[in-house]
Amino acid sequence: MSKYFLPGVAPLRESLPLASIVPNVQQPDQDAFPSPQHEAGKDYPLLKEREDYWVQSQLSLGNLLEESSDTDFKAQVTKLLSSSLTKSATDTQWLSACEVRKYQLRNPKSLFKDLIKRDGMRKWLQNEIEDGTDEVYFIVGYYTVLDAESYRGTQKAHKIGAIGEVPVGYIATQGAGVLPGMENLDVGASFKKQGGQSIQEGSYMPGERVYAFSYRKVTFSFFSLRNKATTAKLKGDNCWVMTADNRGEDDGEGDEGIEVELGEADEDGDEGFDIPALREEPQG
Repeated sequence: MSKYFLPGVAPLRESLPLASIVPNVQQPDQDAFPSPQHEAGKDYPLLKEREDYWVQSQLSLGNLLEESSDTDFKAQVTKLLSSSLTKSATDTQWLSACEVRKYQLRNPKSLFKDLIKRDGMRKWLQNEIEDGTDEVYFIVGYYTVLDAESYRGTQKAHKIGAIGEVPVGYIATQGAGVLPGMENLDVGASFKKQGGQSIQEGSYMPGERVYAFSYRKVTFSFFSLRNKATTAKLKGDNCWVMTADNRGEDDGEGDEGIEVELGEADEDGDEGFDIPALREEPQG
């Protein structure tokens, strides 16, 4: 089973396409390849659903979290999707009913081999290396949530007949409605509702957001071009010549070869989270 990692922010899915290469897993949508300046089909493969990747959906993120036995994962996802809420030592956070989707590449190795032959990708990687980047990551799958709504507070549980805290996922799994006023809030907007024995504060994160993703490390090594044995590596699609910057006269003496390889899915060992498989839910 692939491990999944939670970023420091939940980027919009369109800012982080599948098969992206990122230098920072905490902010995967920043300085990533491809960028808006790159052209699909030319600088990177144009992916097609079913052919290159598959998508599975589930109506309730709350159900997914309830099925997970990892309390740390539940807490981090809720915190990530409730980033605009104020901090409190006593409040409990809830997520309302919202659709979750899983995206997964079918043949990551084949797509990676295609990607590293592209001039746009090679230029991006060289720039990253020159900027001091020593590791980059290939995005092979992720989980997204649509229009995440969350709130926190202490709520009177009329059905139970007592005042108590409702666990993460309760709204989605028990069918309670969304709090009034949450439907039309902007990014980062929040509201508070106070009365009697309840205090509630909510926020709305519009769009399809990536909240967990799976990657494979991309490793690169360098070799000299001064003898025929090492120069022969350039025949492989994963090797090419990196030109040295600021050489003055272009005599080629500063050039070196680079070899790029895609790591395996389990190389990070126990890092990351195991996420329960999505399950079909009845419609209507």
